[in-house]
Amino acid sequence: MNIQSSQQPKTLTYKAPIIRRKEIGSKPVHHFDQSSEAKQAHVNVESDPFAHGNHTVWADLPEKNADGSPVLVDTRETVDLRPRSPWKYGGIGAAIGVVVGGSVGALVSSQLGAQVGVGIAAGALAGGGLAGGIGAYSVYGEKTKLVWDQHDIVDHKMTGFRELVGPGHDGESQGFYHRYIADVESKVIGEYKTPRVLRYKGEAPPEESTTVPVKETPAKDIPKQPGKDLDVTVTYEKARLQNRYLGSIPSDHWSYSPFSSGYTRCGSGGCNVGGRGIYRDTPVYEPNNEPRVDTRTERIQASPYSVPLFAAGGAVAGGAAGFGLGMLFGHLTGLDTTISGIVGASALGIASSVGAGTYAAGDAVKLEWREYDIREKELVGYTEHVTPHYETRCRTTTDSDGKSTQECETVQNGWDHSFTPDVRYWSVGGYIGPKVVHYQKRDGELKPVEDKPVEESDKAKNEPLKAEAGAA
Repeated sequence: MNIQSSQQPKTLTYKAPIIRRKEIGSKPVHHFDQSSEAKQAHVNVESDPFAHGNHTVWADLPEKNADGSPVLVDTRETVDLRPRSPWKYGGIGAAIGVVVGGSVGALVSSQLGAQVGVGIAAGALAGGGLAGGIGAYSVYGEKTKLVWDQHDIVDHKMTGFRELVGPGHDGESQGFYHRYIADVESKVIGEYKTPRVLRYKGEAPPEESTTVPVKETPAKDIPKQPGKDLDVTVTYEKARLQNRYLGSIPSDHWSYSPFSSGYTRCGSGGCNVGGRGIYRDTPVYEPNNEPRVDTRTERIQASPYSVPLFAAGGAVAGGAAGFGLGMLFGHLTGLDTTISGIVGASALGIASSVGAGTYAAGDAVKLEWREYDIREKELVGYTEHVTPHYETRCRTTTDSDGKSTQECETVQNGWDHSFTPDVRYWSVGGYIGPKVVHYQKRDGELKPVEDKPVEESDKAKNEPLKAEAGAA
């Protein structure tokens, strides 16, 4: 393999802006009361952005010279222009293939009654060779080129804020949440370039696509008609989160003992009882203990569901299900199972394809503004689950004629102990952000199809803890 290259790591110096997080204004603090009216539907703050509330609005701003141009400083970065080695990537792929292939070979050989050792060796050889070849081929003949990506330097200015009112409850009290969203104007004041290694195969590198400067889309220009693609750029505030260590619980393990401690509640100091760390995204707080929200500009692209892809997916899923049902029908009625399976696959596959394609043809997208909670989290306990551990054991016997046979049996050998964390969460604030919504067009109306994100793995368990957090 020809993996030699004249390209080597390079240390480059280029100009880049200094970006600092700064205050750009203030707005009222979110509050809850019994009034459903917005007292400040929109407030213009350009005359004095800091005199309108106690909640500070932050943004990442470039340092500027006296004339308003961005300050650019020398930045050093080392880029590796060497092509990736087929030997290295082939070796990594082969190692993964050996493990996976050996495992599959052991499983198949035990099911077929063959020698497990032979199955492991054959599977490892086949898997390692295939995965190693794929890994080496993926980078063989690779070439590199140094390219420079252009970036805009964006300045932000708070021009006002809006009050949004929505129903809710605070404990047992029903009322309305009053949230305030900042109106931030973004302006490009300069540009800079950063180096990047472009990796490609062939005689010439692929043509670089021209980048369109990011400009915020005014709200009045955001498409709301069904059936249209969505490609907008919006500026809004979003919660700043950090992946934080909450504590630790015991690691999953095997044991001869079936004893389970069930649910364990941690003390006031939190869980710190094992080798498995629990991490969750939690808020970053300001000095005044308010959750931190940062102004960000984001390009949002979305399209209605693809009719061909949905139709093809429906055909595959329906065909598989129809084949299984057809074979079952043939088995129960005495008909030829292969023929009945093919008939079932054809019928259900066509029906599923038409249904999925029709559903996709009626899909549309639009952008809506939604209220999102900022949630603090705490590890309050964990649950131990105990299940039997089974193993397949095989032995080879030889009769008087020298004929070898392999006998396998599945036996229980101890118990598997697994642990699931119990994470409590509660709301410490909120923000207003964009959400792409898919709709179905029926009878000339748009009917939203909502998806419900699950914050934790066991939502039902968190609900009582949510109330408990309020009492704590």
